[in-house]
Amino acid sequence: MALGILLIFMISLFVVTLICVALLWIAKRERFNQVMVWLCFLISWYIVYLSVSSLPTNYIISKMIAWLIGGVSLIGMGCFFKKKLLLTKVFITLSIILGIIQLFFF
Repeated sequence: MALGILLIFMISLFVVTLICVALLWIAKRERFNQVMVWLCFLISWYIVYLSVSSLPTNYIISKMIAWLIGGVSLIGMGCFFKKKLLLTKVFITLSIILGIIQLFFF
């Protein structure tokens, strides 16, 4: 029963992430684009939190890798504040994809 609930959670997380990243790249209006950047940034940090908190305390290298993946999204937000929207989208998308891969497979 518990594994079924976990499977539903992981599939829904993947679907929500996929929709948000797609909307991030499709968005044309400025305000909607800003909202999607912030939403994808928050999703990225939620994935980082899940990755770090799901690991045991002695897996320090894996936790550091998860924090570095979160750092990629911080670099993206730095580009967002410098008005470099394409770099922002690339870094945040990269952070989300790497976070999902780490959460699902490692």
